Amino acid sequence: MADNIPPISMVEINFDDESLKYVKKIIKDKINFQSEKYNDNFLKRRLSVRIKANNLLSCKEYIPFLHDNNELEELKKNLTIHVTEFFRDSSFWKFCSSDFFLDTLKNIKNRKIRIWSAGCSSGQEAISILITFLEIDEKLKDRIHIIGTDISNEILSKAKEARYDSYGMKGLTDEIIDKYFSREGEEVIFKEEYRSNFDFFRHDILDDKHLENIDILFFRNTVIYFSKEAKEKLYHNIYDYLNKDSFLILGKTETISGPARDLFKIYNGIERIYVRE
Repeated sequence: MADNIPPISMVEINFDDESLKYVKKIIKDKINFQSEKYNDNFLKRRLSVRIKANNLLSCKEYIPFLHDNNELEELKKNLTIHVTEFFRDSSFWKFCSSDFFLDTLKNIKNRKIRIWSAGCSSGQEAISILITFLEIDEKLKDRIHIIGTDISNEILSKAKEARYDSYGMKGLTDEIIDKYFSREGEEVIFKEEYRSNFDFFRHDILDDKHLENIDILFFRNTVIYFSKEAKEKLYHNIYDYLNKDSFLILGKTETISGPARDLFKIYNGIERIYVRE
């Protein structure tokens, strides 16, 4: 007779308030993950991955597993690593190459352009930024400085290495690979001659010291994970990071809400590009 019990991957995990609150405390104390900054839906999604991986059905059942250092490390990876790819959302990058970056070059002359990729993950967005500028004019290499930051040291080491397998190179054409990467077996490696355009280091955009004189801040597809209170603090921090008339770029599903709307004006609503007042 057929077994009608659904596989664990399809089961909805049970989260009671008390257990979730306790798990938040554990991950803050043991892996220094500031869970209060993030909304509960994000935390539940990421926790569910590890709960299911251990063939469990509830957050309460998962609590004893958090006394195992290996499981804590796996959970930390799951909480801090975000999906990324080269040239994610092609219409956005087309707009950058045809309009936005050209406007930036007109407005910023005779000095370096400081660009920050916050939550840079394994570096695909930061590299996409440089390639887009170089495709406009290869002479721009000496004018573009890109800062890549993340809260995960492990993922930052991958960004610095800039080595990508078949999954990591998603979004790259053969033409771009041949021009800016070296092939090594099934992997591609970003060419050494472009590495000097980047600085990658750990930084928490909510708590760490301000980075100064930023012209463009890429903060795409990350704001959605934060709590309402954290977002308000975040936007005020970003206001301090940016030069006047500099740009903030969010993801397609993200908008500036609440009092922070008075800090920025819209440059392009479709592509979620804002200007600091």
